Amino acid sequence: MLAKECYEDEKLFQRRGTFAVTEEMLRNQPWALQLVMAEVIITDCIYNYNNQRFEYWGISPHFKVIPDNQMAPLYRPMMDTITKDEDPDFLEYKVKFDKD
Repeated sequence: MLAKECYEDEKLFQRRGTFAVTEEMLRNQPWALQLVMAEVIITDCIYNYNNQRFEYWGISPHFKVIPDNQMAPLYRPMMDTITKDEDPDFLEYKVKFDKD
């Protein structure tokens, strides 16, 4: 979960971006999708039938500030897995967004 300070950023609404999630991910890894969605305030979503994916628009502290007159750039959600204290039963996931 992101810190409260991230959402108090006065430029948060200029931190717009788009990303896509496949239907396969929704069906097979809903827990991963939930982690991604926890990092973004979704403002719009459409389903692309040709590519079988959901295309999202949103705002997030992970996205770069862009001027109001520019289109939101495309990002790719990525997850890092962190094991604590070499304990294979404890996994922590960190979500980040790479610019496509």
